Amino acid sequence: MPKHNLGVRVRKPTKLRRQDPREFAPQLQTTCVKALAEPSETVRRRAAGALGLLMPLTTRVDPLITELAAGAAGSGEVPDDAVRLTMLEALA
Repeated sequence: MPKHNLGVRVRKPTKLRRQDPREFAPQLQTTCVKALAEPSETVRRRAAGALGLLMPLTTRVDPLITELAAGAAGSGEVPDDAVRLTMLEALA
């Protein structure tokens, strides 16, 4: 699935896919967090937007917020300031 379709898929599941999107929220969050470290600003912004859509679908957001806050603070393997800024935007 192309990354630009993620928001559409979460908001509006098709009739063929009767599964609840909440079942996939943890895996999608992991993918989106990894995409926040991509060099492309477009990919990072879309990942941050997708995380915003996924937050209401998950029951435990604490680990995600902790990971984003740690990345935005510069701990771990965050490559540059642009990635940190996107992580902060994802927290907003």
